[in-house]
Amino acid sequence: MELNQVQTPADLAEALNAVRKRPVVSTAGRLSLSTESDMCTGKALPTPHSLSRFLDKYGVDKKEKEAWIAARERAASPRPSRFPAARRVRETDPGTLGVHPAIDSSECGGDLPQYIPRDLDADLRRRIRDGAGDTGCFVMLVGSSSVGKTRCAYEAVSAELPDWWLLHPTNSNELASFAEDPIGRTVIWLDELQRYFLDGLQPATVRKLIHARDPVVVIATLWPSVYERFASPPSDEVETVRGYQQIVEMGKKIWVAEHFSAAERQRAVDAGDVDDRIATSLHSEFGVTQALAAAPALVSRWQSGTDVYGRAVITAAVDARRLGIRSLLSGELLKAAAPGYLTLTQRATAPADWFETAVEYATRLLHGAARALVPVGSVMSRIDGYEVADFLVQTGARSRRMHMPPIEAWAAYAAADMSADERTEVGKQAHRRMLLPEAETLFRGAMAQGSEYASLMLAQLLHQQGRIADLERLPADPGIAGDFVTRAIASLRGEPDPTIGSPSWRLAQSASEGDEGSEVLLRHNAKQGDPEAALDLGLLLQHRGRHEEAQKFLRRALAAGSPAALAFLIRGLLHLGRTAEAEEQLRKHLTDLPSEARPMLANLLEQQNRHEEAEQWLRAAVDAEDDGARQALASRLRVWGHDAAAEATLRDAIAAGESDSRHALALFLIAAERADEAEAVLRQGAALGDVMSRDLLTQRLRDSGRREETQEVLREAVHHDDPMALRTLVEMFVADHRARECETFLRESITAGVLDADVELIRFLVEQGRPQEAATLQRYGLRPDGKPARF
Repeated sequence: MELNQVQTPADLAEALNAVRKRPVVSTAGRLSLSTESDMCTGKALPTPHSLSRFLDKYGVDKKEKEAWIAARERAASPRPSRFPAARRVRETDPGTLGVHPAIDSSECGGDLPQYIPRDLDADLRRRIRDGAGDTGCFVMLVGSSSVGKTRCAYEAVSAELPDWWLLHPTNSNELASFAEDPIGRTVIWLDELQRYFLDGLQPATVRKLIHARDPVVVIATLWPSVYERFASPPSDEVETVRGYQQIVEMGKKIWVAEHFSAAERQRAVDAGDVDDRIATSLHSEFGVTQALAAAPALVSRWQSGTDVYGRAVITAAVDARRLGIRSLLSGELLKAAAPGYLTLTQRATAPADWFETAVEYATRLLHGAARALVPVGSVMSRIDGYEVADFLVQTGARSRRMHMPPIEAWAAYAAADMSADERTEVGKQAHRRMLLPEAETLFRGAMAQGSEYASLMLAQLLHQQGRIADLERLPADPGIAGDFVTRAIASLRGEPDPTIGSPSWRLAQSASEGDEGSEVLLRHNAKQGDPEAALDLGLLLQHRGRHEEAQKFLRRALAAGSPAALAFLIRGLLHLGRTAEAEEQLRKHLTDLPSEARPMLANLLEQQNRHEEAEQWLRAAVDAEDDGARQALASRLRVWGHDAAAEATLRDAIAAGESDSRHALALFLIAAERADEAEAVLRQGAALGDVMSRDLLTQRLRDSGRREETQEVLREAVHHDDPMALRTLVEMFVADHRARECETFLRESITAGVLDADVELIRFLVEQGRPQEAATLQRYGLRPDGKPARF
């Protein structure tokens, strides 16, 4: 048997038997006869050490040894029987993993072009190598469409783990099934991670993969817009995306730039000498990787093509995607929406087969590499629906930001077959644009599909409109939607909010106000094992100065599973002067609550001037990649006078994806009187959606009188759904007596679906002495053409 054909322990035993027929050339470090027999009969898989000694005995050279080690690794991990679609990494077709085909050329055809090494490769491959040891890993490449992130990941796992199994799960259920009994030495491939969010990927599933008994390497890719949405969700999405936020936080982020660095471009120039497609792409305004994936042809076909009906269908598809529909787009939806993107003359003169011709135009293969719309079917000769080219979706998110989809599109969305989550998302986008009837229709449709979140969104809409009778008619809901309905009805009636805080928090509030019965009930719940009640009671007792008694309930909360109790427990012990006991508690919880205990222990040691021990635990926290560990270490390094080390640590934190470290680095640079460098760092942070960086940058710009630059930064933050930036910008417009410009900006922001732009417009109109206009907008909203919906 050829060595490269070895896949199982039996195959390996057969190959070893063939070697055994060779003459013995070395007796150094001989194996026992029984061990050699077990290896060659397949009774036992040889250890790497035993295999090496066996090969030395029969004169196998170093180069051939490497092939034997790879064969042993394959034999050690036979095909996962539960997942027949799994393939060895080296046998996997990159096209099935999401690597874009390349444009055709007369010399190279449509083969995958030579890989152009990227600057990030070393970091990516190091993380994969480390994860392939005993711990596993979850690496997430963040970058726009067609920037090469999937190709980077494919080349990395091919180089580092060629003989591992690769599983590209079709959905979250398949991934959850694998995670229940994970198979070591497997790469889990999650290209476009947001697609797995759609069908319910849970944080617990990812944790099981990361912490599997035998190493599993999880590779994911994600668009920057999706990463920003989940890493720092808008205020109206915090609860609904919490699970996705946790998943995003688990991954070790590697950012893939849209354009090549100077070094990467030089490598591309060298590769262009042997591949004319690369040479041609070097001259594209879109970037090398984008041009290789036919991005210029896609954009040209959409925006400048000759078939107006085909372009309308593509635009309808792009709008559906940017508003939140992620499933296949049906022909019915596209046919119903497309007329809204045509003039009245174009509609009147459309041929009978306009839609069929338009679809043919939109699905035509361009340069052998890409289609604007990709037909998808589960059975032969039947199209179930259409995918949209990723690059067009991202281009449309920018170029069509200020375009309101027509009324025909909203009607098509309401009638389309989609999930409750998608229907709710589209309804939310309608609500942000003040299309209140359309939003209500979509929310009610999602409610009928069982969406609790849609119930909450509908309740918020009805509350905004002051429709108390419709609020009272909503189905009873014991969850967050029910709480909101109760609060909304109370507020419309002018009554106090009966639902503020959790039940135990409300009891604690009542007890703090002297209600003895509430304290008794809180104690009862704490003794019954309610960790929240135990924590709230402990805090109440601390507030009253009853620290010894508080200790008992804080320990109980901690034992019942409340990590937050640890910090309050330590604070109480230090208040009581029991420093040694505080240290003992922190060391006790280094195993079960390491990310909480390590920084507190380091801080405690620092307070006792035990600097070396403090640094040891801070560096342990950094090695474990605890949140904020690098910043904490940098802070202490500065105190100790190690400024260069502190700066290097903060820059490492930024490279590791800790975006708020930019704010910390900027403060460091400001203190070092390096203001220009600090501003550059803050601008980078603001561009990535880091609120702390943006706030510090705008403060410094305003303090130095650079108001126009301040407004530019705030406008960009508004585009990232930052309500505080929107409020600040409105205040600046008003202070500068630019009311007309302010109103125009707010109406444009509503068209773009900016969070809270509708609220700010209504407030602005009231403050400008136009309360009736504000009340009409709040009750009836707008039409897609921007006019009040009532008229």
